[in-house]
Amino acid sequence: MLFFTSKEKAAIVRVALAMGVVDGNADDKETALSALIFMKLGIGEYEMDLAGKLTSEQLKSIISSMTYEEKNFVCSFLAMLIVIDGEITADEIKLWKVMSSKFNFPPMSLQEAIDKFSDYV
Repeated sequence: MLFFTSKEKAAIVRVALAMGVVDGNADDKETALSALIFMKLGIGEYEMDLAGKLTSEQLKSIISSMTYEEKNFVCSFLAMLIVIDGEITADEIKLWKVMSSKFNFPPMSLQEAIDKFSDYV
């Protein structure tokens, strides 16, 4: 598993929570996956609290400054949140594409991102 700073962990929480609710449904599988990843990353109360305080500008700066490999992880984690409930919505795909562009994620298809996720867990 990669090493992330507290600010990076908070940013991951923020984008994961946004992805989890963009379809209007916080699915149990999405929640379970997020909990597992948050646990593996060592995300605690501090990072959860900080996630809610980050401005859009801070979020962009933090994630854009991550390494290529860290961005690969975040992108693949978000892709898994899209597909884990078995229902891919247009809003989820739109948000994933916006985040990919905004945060300079490495270019990849949804399938490529899903395939990469197994490298991290």
